[in-house]
Amino acid sequence: MSYSLFPSDEKLPTWLHTTLLLLIVSPFSLFPLWWGMSALISGHLEPISGPEPGQYFFGPTALNGTAARLAGVAFLILSATFVAIAISFSRFSKEHVILKLLPWVLLAGFVALSFVIHSHI
Repeated sequence: MSYSLFPSDEKLPTWLHTTLLLLIVSPFSLFPLWWGMSALISGHLEPISGPEPGQYFFGPTALNGTAARLAGVAFLILSATFVAIAISFSRFSKEHVILKLLPWVLLAGFVALSFVIHSHI
């Protein structure tokens, strides 16, 4: 039997398990949070590169006014989606079906709002 330097998942205290989950998703959650808050406050959103080179979240042109604020709300929903993923893997969600489904609902909301924003452009 090989021994690991780190304890198994079951041996971690609940608070440490939850903290580690939130630390893992925080880089993915903080960038959309920053983009969303800045778009909501300023009403302006520069093109933000998507997951692949040459792709943009809401197109290659800057957004202003209502479209930028809607994109800010969409980024806040995307940020909440990553946090919801961490929560769905936590020990608190064992008995809660809603916490398991919440990331999918938020992701669907982000995609739906993306289509609305593309219709405003």
